Amino acid sequence: MAWMSMSMDGSGKVLNMLYKKSFSVFAAYIVMLSLLMAGAVSAASVQVSIGEYDAEVYKDSTFIVPVSVSVADGAGTVTVTIYPADGLGCDTCVRDIIFDAAGTRTVSFIVRADNTGTYENPFDVEASMSEAPITASAALGIVSVVEMPVWMLDFTSSKNTVSAGDTVLMTLSMSVTGPVASISADLDYPSYGWYLMSGNETYDIGEVTGTYSLSWMFRADAPSQSNDFSVDVISSDPAKHSSKTLSISGLQRASSSGSSSSDSDDDENIDNDTINISSEAPVTGKKEATIKTGLSQGIALENNAKLRNMLGEVFGMPAIDVKDMDSMLRNSKTIASHMQVERKVEVSSGRSYMRMSRQYEGNETITDFVIYDIVPKSFAQSAKDIKVTAPGAEVLIVEDDPEFAIIFSSLSPGETINIDYEVDAEVDADIVSSFSAEVYASAVGDSPACAQVITPARNFNTGECIEYPTPCDVPEGWDVVGSCAVVDADNISDEPQSEKGSIYKYMILVSLMGIIGMVIVLRRNKKKR
Repeated sequence: MAWMSMSMDGSGKVLNMLYKKSFSVFAAYIVMLSLLMAGAVSAASVQVSIGEYDAEVYKDSTFIVPVSVSVADGAGTVTVTIYPADGLGCDTCVRDIIFDAAGTRTVSFIVRADNTGTYENPFDVEASMSEAPITASAALGIVSVVEMPVWMLDFTSSKNTVSAGDTVLMTLSMSVTGPVASISADLDYPSYGWYLMSGNETYDIGEVTGTYSLSWMFRADAPSQSNDFSVDVISSDPAKHSSKTLSISGLQRASSSGSSSSDSDDDENIDNDTINISSEAPVTGKKEATIKTGLSQGIALENNAKLRNMLGEVFGMPAIDVKDMDSMLRNSKTIASHMQVERKVEVSSGRSYMRMSRQYEGNETITDFVIYDIVPKSFAQSAKDIKVTAPGAEVLIVEDDPEFAIIFSSLSPGETINIDYEVDAEVDADIVSSFSAEVYASAVGDSPACAQVITPARNFNTGECIEYPTPCDVPEGWDVVGSCAVVDADNISDEPQSEKGSIYKYMILVSLMGIIGMVIVLRRNKKKR
C-alpha cells in the first residue's frame, strides 16, 4: 500500500508537471495569437491635404481644387467632403475613394465662384474612414473672385460704297474694362476683287488694358455688288471669342447696247477674272458663278445664343459653358483645316440655285457634323423663301435672316456632301462670294466635346491618378482610366473591412476566455489532488 501511495504521489507530480507545461505552451500560443490579431486590427489613420489652386478666378466660373488623401495601416473607403466658404459653391461636394491597401490617392473638386470678393481660408476639407478618426484640413490661402473683363469692339470703314479703283481704310477699335491677355485678331475679306495694301491678315496683339486699334487699307479692283469683311478677336485669359462684320456695296458698271465690240470684250474679261461669271446662253439669260475657298475656325458661338442652344441640344449638352465652347472651337479649327468648299450659283428662267459642295480630307471620322451657314439677304430675305435640299441631313433654321444649321450624324474621311438652295427669283450670280459658313462637331475621332463629366486619368510613369472635371482637362501623357482606385480582383475578400475587424475582435475575445477557462480548470485539479 505504501508502494502504491508513493506511486500515486509520483504520478500526481508528473501529471502536475504536464499540466503546467501544457498550460505554459497553450498560454504562450494564445498570447502570440492575440498579439498577431491585435496587430492585424491596429487602428487605421487618414491624412488629407489640399493642393494648389487658382488664387484669382472670374465670377460665375469654376476652378479645380485637388485634395490628396493618405491612408496608413488600413484599407477601405474614405469619404472626402469639401466645405466652400459662403460665396463659393460646389455641385458635387462629397467624393468616395477606395483603398485596397495603404497609400495615397488624389481627388479633384470643382468649385464655383458665385460671388465676387476676397476669401481667406476659402474652404475646409474633411476625410473619414470606418474605424479611423476624422481628419480635417483647411485651405490657408486666399481666393479672389473678380468680375470678368468686358471688351467692346467697333469695326468701321471709311467708305460704304466703292467703285473699281477706290481705296478703303478699315479700323478695328477695342476697349476693355480690365486686362485681357493673349489677344489675336484675324481678318477675313473677299477672295476676289480686293487687294490688301497695308496691314496683316492676322495680328498677335498680346495683352490689352484700356483701348487698342488696328487698321487695314484695301483697294477695290473689281468689287462685287455686296462685299463682306469680318474680323475675329480671340483671347485666352479670359477665354473670349467675338466677331464683327461690315458690308461694302460695289457700284457695277452698266453695259449699253451701243458699246463697241472691244468694250464688250473688256467688260467680259474683267468679270471672268473676278469670280468667273459667264453668259453662255444669251437666249435664256443663264448666268453662273463659282468660287472655291477654304474654311476659317468658327467664332459665332459666344455671341449667338440661339446657335449655342441649338448645338447644345444636338450635342446633348444642357448648358454650353466656356470649356465646351473651347472644345467645339478646337474641333472647328481641325475640321476647317481639312475641308475645301465650292459654291456655284446658277440663274435661269426666274429661278436661282446655289450648290455648296464640301469634301472632307481629314483622316478621322467626324461625329455630329454641323454646318452653320449664313445666306446673304441679296439671295433671299427670309429663310422661308429658300428651298434647302441636303440628303442625309437635318436642316434647322437658326435665324430667319436667313441662317441655317445643317446637321449630319457623321462624316467619313474623303466623303463629299452637297447642299442645294433654291429661290423663286433671279439674283446676281456674283453674290456667290457673299455666303459664309462655319463648321462644328461634337467629336473628331476620339476628341469629344467637353461635357462636364468627371474623367479619371493616370500617369503610368509616376503612378499618380487624378479625377479631372472634363475629358479635355486630361493632360498629354495621361491615360483615361475607369477609376483611380487600384483594386486587385484576385485579392479582394467578399467580407467588408468592418466585418473583418469584428471577426478579429471576436477571435481575441475567445482566446482570452480560453486562457481564463484553462486557469480555472488547472486550479480545480490542483485542489482535488
